Amino acid sequence: MNATTKVRSYRLLIFITMVLLMGVQAVVPARAAETRGGQDVVITANDVINDNLYVAANTVTIDGTVKGDLTAVAQRITISGTVQGDVLAAAQAIVVYGTVGGDMRSAGQAIMLGPRARVGGDLAIGAASLENQAGSTVGGDLLIGAYQALLAGNIGRDVRGGLNRLAIQGSVGRNVDVTIASEEGTTNPMMYGPSGVIITPAVPLNLTIADTARIGGQLTYRAYTSATIDPHATVSGGVTPTITPVAQPTRSPIAPVLAVLRRFASLVLIGLLLVWFAPSWTRRMADLVEDKPLSSLGWGVVSVAALALAMLVIVIVTVLLAIGFGFLTLGGLVAFSIGVGVLINTTLAIGALAYMGYGAVIIISYLAGRWILGKVRTTGTEEVITPMIVGVVLYVALTAVPVLGVMISMLVVLLGLGALWEWASALIQGARPTARPIIGIQPA
Repeated sequence: MNATTKVRSYRLLIFITMVLLMGVQAVVPARAAETRGGQDVVITANDVINDNLYVAANTVTIDGTVKGDLTAVAQRITISGTVQGDVLAAAQAIVVYGTVGGDMRSAGQAIMLGPRARVGGDLAIGAASLENQAGSTVGGDLLIGAYQALLAGNIGRDVRGGLNRLAIQGSVGRNVDVTIASEEGTTNPMMYGPSGVIITPAVPLNLTIADTARIGGQLTYRAYTSATIDPHATVSGGVTPTITPVAQPTRSPIAPVLAVLRRFASLVLIGLLLVWFAPSWTRRMADLVEDKPLSSLGWGVVSVAALALAMLVIVIVTVLLAIGFGFLTLGGLVAFSIGVGVLINTTLAIGALAYMGYGAVIIISYLAGRWILGKVRTTGTEEVITPMIVGVVLYVALTAVPVLGVMISMLVVLLGLGALWEWASALIQGARPTARPIIGIQPA
């Protein structure tokens, strides 16, 4: 398993853990719990929450005391007071200046522990950036999957995870075991960080151990290049590196030809299934494009916008339902609504991608093949399979050309989506479009 695979595994493990933990929180009936919601939720310095606190808002600020656990979802979460139990948080930006008595499990774009932050238990992080500033303390382990991390504070026990960039300037009580998947020229996602909320640190490429670093156990790392370890740094258990240089890609001279052949074979196979099971529908869709090409193109653009809007609306409705059920302490319905929303959006996305990648291509290819065979006056125009194969050959050949191929692909997708839009609209309105008769073939 190479470095990239391992770092992805760490990140996937953390993500799944976060989802499962949030799911458990959702389905367990709330017992003596307090819920808050709104645009901005503030627990002032004089407030004391004697139970678990569940919050969903734009911003969440904890200046007071929560004697139970804190579960929060927001755009920005700031903990300056005390949470005596565990913290389960998801936000774009999460900042801790105060104290978390138990474990902290958080997912966000940028997460920071200030100089006086205290986390009594473990810290499990899934983020683009993590920074624990000098003076901060994590009593247990740090489990992390992130793009970058700057560890300037104190970690009581082990550090384990996968990152692209890691700098250790503080102390780690026991072992450090990390996978670094860093390459020159990779895009830095922190350039899109939460501006004005957290100033994310500039972490050097690869693994850097500063002169102030103190590691009580062994340093084990896997990376593409050797780590930068200052000679004044303390690593009590020694260093165990595993260096896997980035393999230079070797491209076979026949690889482009094989790619074209694979694309052709897959389109022909799907095309045969489509014209076998739905020949009349395929002809009807082609007829719509042939009769009104500009209309189909325009409706194709509308279809793309409508698809994006529909998926956004589904997400918004799902979130609103989840928040509403959460305030009503209907934990089971929270999980159910989220599951239904994800299922609908996933089904919609898969269906759209399948149609754009295969259905639209086959319909327009059939139309092009039918037009070509009609010009040369062959008998191939009297059936569906031969025009489809001729059109697929033409499509695959044209899309193999670098710039032209992208333009052809976009045009085909828009025309296919527009035909689908017009066909569905007519079907909904009760005016089912019919195919023009073709000699020797009766519409199904």
